[in-house]
Amino acid sequence: MISPALPLAVLAASTQVLDWDFVSSMTHVRSAQPTAEGLWCATSGGVFFYDYDQGFTAEYLYPHDLPHHAVEDVLQDSQGRLWCATGNGLAVLENGGWTVYTSFDGIPGSGEVRVVEEAGSRIWAGTDGGLAGWTGSGFLHMDEALTRGGFTAGEVDALLERDDSLWIATEIGVFSLDLGSSPYVASSWHHWAAETGGLGIRGFLATPDSLYAFGSGVFRRDPGAWTVLLDYSSHPDSMILGLASTSDGLVAAGCGVRRRIAGTAWERWGEGFPPGTQATFLAEGGGSLWCGAGSQHWTNTDYGAGLARLNPEGWTLVLIPGLPAGSCYQPAIIDGTLYCGSHNRGLMARYGNEWRHYGPFDGLPNTLRVYPVADAPGEAVWTASYHYGLTWLWDSGTPSGADDILMTFVSDSIQVNPPVPQMEAPLLNNQAVCLASSGETLWIGQEPFWTTPDEPSGLVVCVGDPAAGDLEWAAFTVDDGLASGAIRSLLLTGDGGIWIAFAGDAGCQYLDFGGTPLIHSDDSWLPAPNQSWGMSSGLPSSQVLSFCRDREGGVLVGTGAGLSRWTAGAGFTTVAGVDGAIKAIALDGDGTAWCLGSSAVWAVDGAEVVRYDRSNSPFLPVNRVENEFAAWDPSEGRIIFSSRIGMWMIRTAAGSAGGGGPRFHPQPFLPGDGGVLSLTGVPDAPVTVRVFSVDGAFVASISADSPGAWSWDGRTEGGNAAGGVYFAVVEADGVTSVTKLAVVR
Repeated sequence: MISPALPLAVLAASTQVLDWDFVSSMTHVRSAQPTAEGLWCATSGGVFFYDYDQGFTAEYLYPHDLPHHAVEDVLQDSQGRLWCATGNGLAVLENGGWTVYTSFDGIPGSGEVRVVEEAGSRIWAGTDGGLAGWTGSGFLHMDEALTRGGFTAGEVDALLERDDSLWIATEIGVFSLDLGSSPYVASSWHHWAAETGGLGIRGFLATPDSLYAFGSGVFRRDPGAWTVLLDYSSHPDSMILGLASTSDGLVAAGCGVRRRIAGTAWERWGEGFPPGTQATFLAEGGGSLWCGAGSQHWTNTDYGAGLARLNPEGWTLVLIPGLPAGSCYQPAIIDGTLYCGSHNRGLMARYGNEWRHYGPFDGLPNTLRVYPVADAPGEAVWTASYHYGLTWLWDSGTPSGADDILMTFVSDSIQVNPPVPQMEAPLLNNQAVCLASSGETLWIGQEPFWTTPDEPSGLVVCVGDPAAGDLEWAAFTVDDGLASGAIRSLLLTGDGGIWIAFAGDAGCQYLDFGGTPLIHSDDSWLPAPNQSWGMSSGLPSSQVLSFCRDREGGVLVGTGAGLSRWTAGAGFTTVAGVDGAIKAIALDGDGTAWCLGSSAVWAVDGAEVVRYDRSNSPFLPVNRVENEFAAWDPSEGRIIFSSRIGMWMIRTAAGSAGGGGPRFHPQPFLPGDGGVLSLTGVPDAPVTVRVFSVDGAFVASISADSPGAWSWDGRTEGGNAAGGVYFAVVEADGVTSVTKLAVVR
């Protein structure tokens, strides 16, 4: 039996321990090294080994293995060591452990290693700052002083050993080093400036008879000159990224794969390669020709189509598992499935450990700039593809999607191929950039297409269930009191109100719709109709990017120049210790606010602020300020941030976290929006939950015949529970557990 007052010793908060994880896409393969058993593949999201017979058998990822998620090149050397050229250093796997070499160990430049090669019994690294050679314990920067003027380049893109020479592609043309001589003597180096200075060479291929180079074309080294075999110099959107010498002749990877016929004549090689797709490398292994199938432009490494293998029948794609695209937007956890919008792969969904993405052939009208995801009634999801309307997805809950149903709502019909089911609806336009939902009510933030600024835009609310066909709509424009028609983000407060952030430097506004979203007569606007809060109101910046309710009932406002807290009656106060653009905010199960910035992640717990950046965490800053989002996953006890390079997942050890024991959903809990708090993680038996404040005062007791029947609407004997963190004592089947829950008002 638990007494009405909980001992303070039981209330002591545990020390927070963070576990960082990062998920990016490995679908874009930049380069590969064939071995007798399979391919080591360097990708935009890490390294994996593809066994010719068994498939994917090993992977190495950031931050647990590698110093950066983007890997440019991979090498298994003669000693069996695995070298990985990454965006933040050169990593080597040896004797089961990783060692990372950076500028402190002689790697020149900012840390971006582009290529690694074994030549002359030495490991060489080419970087954005030049060339480095292995000394046995570290690297030496082969700069102009060390080489006595022999090597003067500042960037290295490719390395190759041939005929006892190391060939080096740089920004000022090709160099060669006589490996039989000392690299510290100028005469050991030769700069082929006149022949290669303007060719844009990015890689080499050695055959028994010739040395080839590729980049802005394909070139063959002849005595005293480089002969042009394929010229892409007048096509800045095209690049040759791989070259192979096969029994069928010379083959190049560019926009597709092409085989040289004779002279400068080339033809497309192999059937079935995805049309309009950039081929990223070429390598022979396991009796086949292999290629990376990238995105539709050689500079876009956010996603790819996987590996391509040339068989007698043509190219066969090998799909790479995991996150379909690195550049992602709003994450949401709905009925145990993680959904996320993406820049170029449509709506992405993870079922267990398996990802899939929805595109035009699944019924989504477009894959580009799918910003928002929100809960819908039943087993359904709302999403939107910029310029292509609002889409409702009933999800069968399996990766196959065979039984899924999609319906797109548009202000005017859209022509897409293949056609998708669509219904006209009183949206203001076909651009939906943000969503917020509660039960059967969906709020849609719209924005005018930038080439037609006179297009109607603003805020739209939809009430009902698409499956029942009973939707009702209402719009809010500047004529109704909205301060601007271009909306960036939304926050439902759970008490009949919604916060609205506007694009640009137009600030933010609050709409109190009085619990009747379809009826404008009940509306009240703050600070006033057609007015918004900005710097003159106490915000650090008039650029408002994000919102989150805090545990005390206020609202945290992320701006382009720091974080502010709004409280009723007091207005805005700046949160000290948080700076820069605050792009997304989420509250964890303990009521700590986690803020995604351009330079760091901040944990804000009342007046206490902790900064996580490169000095004390794996966080990689990204300057993009474009529809990043945050979410709290109570089942796993983690904060999820989206970004241009992938998804951050931070396990915070907060209350209601994953693992054994009771868990409350949703967290944080917003009573007043029609929802209730639910309970999982306890035996299927009669259950009693007693709620206490952090100082031990009794708040409420709620009992039910089973955890499935248990719920709490936030009411107490004295009224409504205030916003804040509470301790919950859960009794079920003779077991008593203590955990936390957060309420926001």
